[in-house]
This record gives sequence, C-alpha cells and structure tokens, in this order.
Amino acid sequence: MNRGGAVDEPWISPGCTAVYLLKRHPERFTVWTGRFAEVPHHLRRTAPGGCTSCILECVEWIQAIILGFVQGLTEFLPISSSAHLNIVGQILPEKADPGAAFTAITQLGTETAVLIFFWRDIVRIVKAWFGALTGRVPRNDPDARMGWLIIIGSLPIGVLGLLLEDYIDTQFRSLWIVATMLIVFAVFLGLADRFGREQRELKDLTFRHGLLYGCAQALALIPGVSRSGGTITAGLFMGYTREAAARYSFLLAMPAVFMSGLYKTFKVVTGEEATGFYGIPSTIVATLVAFVVGYLMIGWFLKYVSSKSYGIFIWYRIALGILIFVGLGTGVLNATSSAF
Repeated sequence: MNRGGAVDEPWISPGCTAVYLLKRHPERFTVWTGRFAEVPHHLRRTAPGGCTSCILECVEWIQAIILGFVQGLTEFLPISSSAHLNIVGQILPEKADPGAAFTAITQLGTETAVLIFFWRDIVRIVKAWFGALTGRVPRNDPDARMGWLIIIGSLPIGVLGLLLEDYIDTQFRSLWIVATMLIVFAVFLGLADRFGREQRELKDLTFRHGLLYGCAQALALIPGVSRSGGTITAGLFMGYTREAAARYSFLLAMPAVFMSGLYKTFKVVTGEEATGFYGIPSTIVATLVAFVVGYLMIGWFLKYVSSKSYGIFIWYRIALGILIFVGLGTGVLNATSSAF
C-alpha cells in the first residue's frame, strides 16, 4: 500500500477492514504474518466501506470452523480437546491458542450434543431425582441415585474451577504442561485399561466412587489430562467396564461444562473477557460445528469402547506429547502463545 491509500495487493479492495487497519495501525497489524490477534474487535468491525471478502474476515471464519470441528472430534475421546485446540490454533494462520473462553464456549456445543444423545436418560434421572425429593419416588431408586451421583461428582471441578480460574486461563495452558500431561495420563490410562477388572456397571456406582470420579474430572482443568480420559481412567481402576466408565463420564461432564461455558459466555458478553481473534458470531458458528461433529462422535465412541481397548488413544497421546516437545524444542510451537 502506498501513502496515498492505493492498494498494492490485488486481493484487498479499497475501504476493506484490512486496508483501514493498515492505515490506522500499521504497527499492530501485519497481513503477511497472520498475526491478527492484536487488532481490537471494535476496530475490525468499524472499517468504512467494508469488504465482505476481506482476508481478515475469511481467516477468522475458516479458522473458527476448523477449531469447532476439532472440538467436536476430540471432546469425547480421551486425548484432551483443549490441548488439540491449543495446538491446532498455533498451526493455523493466527498462530495462537484460541484461549480458555473460546474453548469453554465451544464446549457448550459438544455438551448440548450429550444432552440430546442421552435425552431420555437425562429426563428419567431428573424426574426421579425431583420425585425422590418430594417423596413420590423411593430414595434408593437407581435414577434418583444417579442424579445425586452426578451432583456429588460435579463438586470438585466446580470448586477448583473457581479457585484456580486465573491459572486455568494462563499458566495451565502452557504446552510444556500439556505435553507432559498427555504422556503421564497416557501411562495411567494404559495401566487402567490393562489391569482394570471391568466387573462393575453403572448400577454398582457408589457415592464414594462418584466423588472419586469427580476428583478425576477436576484434574482435567489442566489441559492435556482430558476430562473423559481422567474419568474413564478412574472408572477402570475402580473396576467399571469401559462402556460404563464412558457413559458416566459423559453424564458427569454436563453440569461442569455447561456452567463453565455459560460463565465464560457471560464474561465475554459483558466485556470482562474476550475470545481473542474470534468474534461472537464466529465463536457461535464454531460451537454449532462442535455440536454436529460431537453428536456423531458420541455414538461412535460408545460403540468402539464396548468391544475394543483404549490402546489406540494411549499411543496417540504419547506420540502427540513427544511431537509437542519436539515442536517446542525447535521453535515451531510457542509454549504460551495466546490469541489475546
């Protein structure tokens, strides 16, 4: 671009957002490096003229769709969806971790998929739980007990999530920690998968075991552990079948993920927190993509674990952890890159 405002790049038309920002903030916006995160959203949206094919808008939407797909694909597998969002975010042109707020909001999509997939089970559990409170249903009813088990199991992650929020949003997202947790919990999952007795079903779940499940889920506040990976590992160590451990893992995640996602959504809407490079519309699209892909993955995963071991996920975690260490060592990946 010359000083008179003419555009040298043929793919950017005069008046588009990119040109406007280059004029106003050339020191903060570089087209060729793809480092768009430093551009405030209010400046992106107020460019005069507007160009619907502007490279900035295209990159934002395409990346949001890709990240939504990754979220839906990995959320229910014991491989850590937050770790994958961090890594893929750095591979994409933005070259940054999309951040905790974007991750939490897109998880609303995958948990809505759980809500729909297990709708009949959830309605039955809720009705029985309320019925037990009013005396219309026996307190030892299996569905009423499951309601209490989900509540009890959700307490650890709820309490620790609030206490450690600042660490979760910053230090815990370091790729050094992510890579370490991927490998360490791959070993734990491997031991549980190999030596777990697999004799218990969901009907055998006790309140003590429900709380232990919850503590395992709380470990997933550290990216790389994996919410499903932590709870499934705990379930296998306690002697539950692979399918039972997976089903309870899905049900247990719902309260925590919905509360976390809604909390982050509130902070974004009120301006207390940002979704980095991604505006609210593109974040919503990413959430919808995560919902569709996640719904398809639930059925596949439950069918898979009913007849096969977790071996493929264990080796994948180890390989991914090693690749992250290599990427960090060679400078390909940035340990603390953030889209804020």
